[in-house]
Amino acid sequence: MLLFRCATGESWQAVMLACKAGVECQLPSHTRGYHQPANAYAHTSAGSACIAVSPPKHDATFSRCGSDFAYLYFCSFVFLSSFLMLNLFVAVIMDNFDYLTRDSSILGAHHLDEFLRAWSEYDPDGTGKLEYTKMFEMLRLMSPPVG
Repeated sequence: MLLFRCATGESWQAVMLACKAGVECQLPSHTRGYHQPANAYAHTSAGSACIAVSPPKHDATFSRCGSDFAYLYFCSFVFLSSFLMLNLFVAVIMDNFDYLTRDSSILGAHHLDEFLRAWSEYDPDGTGKLEYTKMFEMLRLMSPPVG
């Protein structure tokens, strides 16, 4: 989910800066404080036994996270995801739009010419009126998609 967020461009710079070398790690809550079972040790003295818990060690390898390759990784990831994948996504949408709008049933200029020719045969006086029976006959004689 984090890489999807970065691929959409939402604050990917902050994620990159959090992953760079030398940034303090925020340890999970179960490893903070004195509740870490790996640091527990047993101590016996004068017939009594107790278990003491030592605090976690704070050396440089334990408290530092990140990598020097964070800049290279995130810049290349954002470049590939935003420029290549976004263009691929837009290309698929444009191709589907072209496919849906390319329909053979759309009327063209030649269909209008055929209709005008047939109309002039059934209305030689140019009155602009036809009986409905002649209209059905005219449309039957025309080629699809008009007839």
